[in-house]
Amino acid sequence: MQRFVFQQSASVAIRVSIAAFHSSPYYKTNMTSEEKDNPRWAADWAAGINPGELFDAQMPLPALTKMVNEGSIPKGRALVPGCGRGYDVLLLAAPDRVTVGLDLSDIAIAAAEELYSSLPEGEGKGKPQRDSVVFQAGSFFDLPEDTNNKFDFVYDYTFFCALHMSVRADWAQKMAAIIAPGGELCTIMYPIGEREGGPPYSVCEEDYRTLLEPLGFESFLIERLLPEMCHKGRAGVSLISDEERKKMSLTTKDGGVPYTSIGRWRKK
Repeated sequence: MQRFVFQQSASVAIRVSIAAFHSSPYYKTNMTSEEKDNPRWAADWAAGINPGELFDAQMPLPALTKMVNEGSIPKGRALVPGCGRGYDVLLLAAPDRVTVGLDLSDIAIAAAEELYSSLPEGEGKGKPQRDSVVFQAGSFFDLPEDTNNKFDFVYDYTFFCALHMSVRADWAQKMAAIIAPGGELCTIMYPIGEREGGPPYSVCEEDYRTLLEPLGFESFLIERLLPEMCHKGRAGVSLISDEERKKMSLTTKDGGVPYTSIGRWRKK
C-alpha cells in the first residue's frame, strides 16, 4: 500500500487556515448547533433509501472486513456513528465486543433492526448475538462522556465528511471524550481530493492530524486504500505512474476523482 508523507509547509498552512476559521464570526453563528442536528439525514431517510441507494453501500467496507478477519479490532465496546442500515455494526458485533450503531434518523435505526431480524439464525450463519448489538437513535454530540460509557473502538466511515467544517472541532472533542485511554479511533477518510460543496465535504489526511493530535491521539497507521479495499467508485484513479498519468492527460494526481484512505489512531 502507498503511504503518504506530509510536507511541513502544507501542514502549517492547513493548521493556520483551520485555526483562523474556528476563530471567525462565521464559526460562532447558529450554524454550529444546527449542523449537529441537521434534519437533512432524517429527510433523506423519510424520502426512502433502499439498499444500494445514495450512501447505502449494501455491505461493510472490505478494509473493515479484513481488519475483523485479522482480529485487529479491540474488544470491549464499539461505536459506529451514522450507522445507517447497520452493515458495519453487524460485522463488528461479537461475543467479546458489544457494538452500538447510532444514527440521527429513527427510520435508519428501524431499517437496521429490520436487517438484523432478517439474518438467518444458527451457529455459523453470521448473525451476531442480540446482546452484542445495540441500535440507538440520537445525536453523536449528545453521547454521555462518563467513565462507564467510554468506547474501546470507534469506527468513523463517511461520518466526518458529512459534517460541515463548522463542527469538525466539536467532532474531535467528542471523540476524545468518549474513547477510553488506550482505545482506538478508525477513520475511513473519504472523499480525499478537490471537491466543492457537500455533503460529503472533501477531506484530507492532515485535517484529521490537525484535529486529533492535540487531543491526545497518536496515529499508528495512515495509508491510502487499494481499490479492492474500497467500496465501488471510491478508490480514485488506480495507482499509476507519472508517465501513465501524463498519457491520460490527468491534471491532478487522481484526475479529480476522490479516493479513500484509512487512519488508525490510539488515544493516549
